Amino acid sequence: MSLDDRLRRGLPGLASGVDPDPDEALGRVTAAGRRRRAIRRVAAGVIVAVVLAAGGLVVPRLIQAAGTERPSRFAGEPATEPTGQPSVDPERTPPVPGDRSRIVMPGRCAGEVGFRPGYLPAGFDPEPVPGRAPGAPPGEDGQGVVHWTDGQRSIELRRPGMLFVELAQGEDAPTITVLGEDTSSFGPVAPNYENPEDEDHMVQFRYPPDAPPINDHTKDCAFFSLNEYGLGLEELIQVAEGLRPGR
Repeated sequence: MSLDDRLRRGLPGLASGVDPDPDEALGRVTAAGRRRRAIRRVAAGVIVAVVLAAGGLVVPRLIQAAGTERPSRFAGEPATEPTGQPSVDPERTPPVPGDRSRIVMPGRCAGEVGFRPGYLPAGFDPEPVPGRAPGAPPGEDGQGVVHWTDGQRSIELRRPGMLFVELAQGEDAPTITVLGEDTSSFGPVAPNYENPEDEDHMVQFRYPPDAPPINDHTKDCAFFSLNEYGLGLEELIQVAEGLRPGR
């Protein structure tokens, strides 16, 4: 057999061992591509789910933190914080909350009076002391008396009130407002024309103001007098006008 015949017979067998079927190879490549695309889709879905879950946890916390953040101050504004303590005038003694400043009268008209001092001179104890002030005249039978003092000067409340020896007020007398009502019944208990500086002063008022008066003042429990000893009329008027309703 010639050389040419042997080559023609042997070459197809050699080619079948090294040249694969193109259809089979294309099928394998296509299947591999489909698997890779499926894997990429699954991975992308997992990533999106993780991002959404993290956003659901983080975003509400960020919103809450932003809502509770304190507002910034304007430039130049002093960074002061409220202390919760009201300012106190050093020239006055504010009323004390609680039972210490309650006014409970003894006597015929015993009981709470329904008002308290809103102002007392500096140094005065806000707790009323039962009984008349040092140096004050004795009370009438059944009259209730309490007083406030700084140890030297005193203010006295009487119920039923004390009467003037002589009310030195004219027809056009000025008025002051005590517990919402005007009164002109104030001045020296007994005018001392020779030594006015020695006068003691008094303010008369009614509370409650709509209570009907009684002819016998010693039984009129809505009739009060506020007396001073050692203070002067001007200071007494400040105390009288500072009275405020409350128990």
